[in-house]
Amino acid sequence: MQRVVVRNTTMQLPTAAKLVGVLGMSALAFLFVSAVLNWLPAGVRTVGLLPFAISGGVIIGWRVLGMHSGKGWPQVFGLGGRAAFYLGLYVLFFLGTQQMMTKALRMRYDGPIDAIVGVIAEGISIGISLLRLDVMLLLFIGGMVSAMMSEYAARRWP
Repeated sequence: MQRVVVRNTTMQLPTAAKLVGVLGMSALAFLFVSAVLNWLPAGVRTVGLLPFAISGGVIIGWRVLGMHSGKGWPQVFGLGGRAAFYLGLYVLFFLGTQQMMTKALRMRYDGPIDAIVGVIAEGISIGISLLRLDVMLLLFIGGMVSAMMSEYAARRWP
């Protein structure tokens, strides 16, 4: 006797809310990286940061905003804050990894566990230097606007 597994493919299908979420979060990622570059400490490597952040905006716009839109306007603010938080963590993880790799190539770590802890430590130190009002407002207001646009698209084009 064979067992039939039915998968829910509706989560994978493109919708207008997912498209608008992708566009909004990608634009926010571009603006966020532009703002972040002004406040990074000296010596932080930023090679590949913009494409990585935009790809994060695509993933977050599709998986967070697009999939959870259409549940009502009161949830939009939490959804936008969550998407903005994820984008900030995504960028900090990349910058921390870049710094860890630079230090690892200079043999500054004793082992792989120290290097993994180094990613977190570098990300936190870079994050502390980016705790600026303009950067945080840009990130969270942009997340809210992207979530509102995605919610509107989910209601307008179901």
